Amino acid sequence: MTLVSIQSDQAFSLGIGKIKPLVKLLANDGVKLADLLMGTGIQLNHLALYDATIQHWQYFKLIENAQKLSPDPAFALRLGEQLYINHDGLLACRVMSCQNPSQAMRLLSDYQSLLTTLFHLKFTEQSELAVFSANPLFDFEPCLPYFIEYTFASIYALGKFCTASQEFPMRYEFTHDGTNKRARYHAFFGDDIQFNCRQNRVIIPRQILAMPFIFANEDSAQKNDKLCQDKIRLVHQNTSIIEQVRQHIIKTQFSETSLNSVAAKLCMSPRTLRRHLNAENVSYKALLEKERKRLVRRQLNRPIAIKQVAAELGYSDASSFSRAFKTWFGISPQTYRAQHHT
Repeated sequence: MTLVSIQSDQAFSLGIGKIKPLVKLLANDGVKLADLLMGTGIQLNHLALYDATIQHWQYFKLIENAQKLSPDPAFALRLGEQLYINHDGLLACRVMSCQNPSQAMRLLSDYQSLLTTLFHLKFTEQSELAVFSANPLFDFEPCLPYFIEYTFASIYALGKFCTASQEFPMRYEFTHDGTNKRARYHAFFGDDIQFNCRQNRVIIPRQILAMPFIFANEDSAQKNDKLCQDKIRLVHQNTSIIEQVRQHIIKTQFSETSLNSVAAKLCMSPRTLRRHLNAENVSYKALLEKERKRLVRRQLNRPIAIKQVAAELGYSDASSFSRAFKTWFGISPQTYRAQHHT
């Protein structure tokens, strides 16, 4: 059963069961359900259905309502902490059977489509530390703090549980300013937190990466791995060619992505990929430009030179970037930045 059907360039749907923990949490906090569901198109009786789905705009509207109505501005931390109370989810079981946090974080990156379709999760290990970042795949700025809080709180709570530790000290960086939430963040995560950063990410010290998991089991890991890979294949089979190309563009630096490189990742020739895209009435160049346009204003909000923004978006020079920007928005990037700053 689909509650509402829409046409959108960033549309997706999800099972209504995904929102029930959020609804229950806020109801227990005293929020009236009629107010929480206002403008979402979701009715109370829908929450009693097992196989109902909702659209992306309904999900985001529900979260916006929750952010306005919740007496706890950081309620997403509590919700994320509860995610792994029931440890019977496939990905949770696979993560629990890992040897240590290093393996677990790598798996969350490899199997991210089983965890979320809203972010590109990237895990990079260095000599003394590792970095786990979450970059949004959709434009949902008003809801972004909620999703980041929820994701980071889930990882933090699972890490403490799997290592049987009372503390799991890591450094957290958030792109938002943490208004009205800073005290709650420090009480939950600890002292090493920064706001107004370039990316949402977690910096993990080497000593944390090597901590042994108390549930580590090689047999369970192999069994769960096969199940995860089977489910991943099913997810990819049901993902449109446009979305697959889009995700590969987002996961790669703009200066390094190309039709040929994306085709190779999708195990097909460039000619075949071009034919599939033509059948959908779209080109690789159009998808690339769409992702550049989606990200550009967020990039310009950072205090960096226009030339650097152009390079990060894969343009050979600032003038090419400026021409594209003016085509998209009718003004130059310099004018946009001045107006936005004002």
